[in-house]
Amino acid sequence: PIAPRIAESVRAALARLADGLVGRDEQARCLLLAALCGEHVLLIGPPGTAKSALARRLRALVGGRYFERLLTRFTVPEELFG
Repeated sequence: PIAPRIAESVRAALARLADGLVGRDEQARCLLLAALCGEHVLLIGPPGTAKSALARRLRALVGGRYFERLLTRFTVPEELFG
């Protein structure tokens, strides 16, 4: 049966995403779910909370394109959305 193999692959991917990141299991699950569904993710939080680390790990895990943008209080929507 293919379903158990898929489930094990998803669990292994989740373990690789969250490995060594304390308290980031929920964010790792959300990132993986978004990747599986073909959706975008916007991670917002204070510096040092593993946002970039999770994104880089996901990119290494599944391939694809990745970019970072540091937002400040002076960032305007046009900088992100065109």
